[in-house]
Amino acid sequence: VYDRLFDELKELEHETGIRRKITDMRIAICDDYMEHARDIEEKITSVNEGILTDLYDDIEQLFVEVNADKKKYDAVFMDMEWENNTRSGVDYVQMLSDMDCRARIVCVTAYTMKYIEKLFWNNVDIFGVINKPVNMESLRKVLVKIADSRDKSKKELVLSFNDTVFRVGMNEIIYVKSEAHKTIIYMLDGEKSFYVSFKSIRSQVPEYFYCINKGLLVNMNYVKRIEQSEVVMLYRKQMITLPVAREKRKDFKNRFFEYIG
Repeated sequence: VYDRLFDELKELEHETGIRRKITDMRIAICDDYMEHARDIEEKITSVNEGILTDLYDDIEQLFVEVNADKKKYDAVFMDMEWENNTRSGVDYVQMLSDMDCRARIVCVTAYTMKYIEKLFWNNVDIFGVINKPVNMESLRKVLVKIADSRDKSKKELVLSFNDTVFRVGMNEIIYVKSEAHKTIIYMLDGEKSFYVSFKSIRSQVPEYFYCINKGLLVNMNYVKRIEQSEVVMLYRKQMITLPVAREKRKDFKNRFFEYIG
């Protein structure tokens, strides 16, 4: 009896922890069938009633909202099949990316393999994939992952130079490069040079940054793929390649795949 009560208390504590973590979140749910969008909304609400949801069966209306505020949503759940439209969810995800939408994109589909290949070859940046019908355990995991990503994005790199303090969001940084006597930070909105040491920046960044070469630090959240001697990253809607030192290739691959789970 006591063992059962202990297990029930642990489960309750686990559920409470999840609820606290994913509160104060805003999610757009996009599906050409509103009943499907409502089903996902009900399941999200059952995980935490504090999550705000907006439903769209008109993709143009979503684009209007995103254009008005790039950071309005923490996540967009995008259906891949739009039967009455000439475009698919892959196209809409690409369009959101082109708009510089800062939401995490979660693809929802009953045909996972069909769209995963399209997403890969189109170099579409997605945060996760959920199968239809939506499973509660998978949904919880995605919501927790979104919350963790959101918390990371609130962390800042603080740089001080000539009595001036600069603050840069960690999740805004794509990669960092040391060049001569300055350090260049490549961010979502462009690049900025600082006369601070590369070492001082490296000491502040969290575990999802990796020093792939001398004076070259990458944010693993923006790594698209790892090739034999290079890493391919998404920077300002373009794919760029950065060299990985020979002695770091194996460890970098292991660290990256461990990080993405």
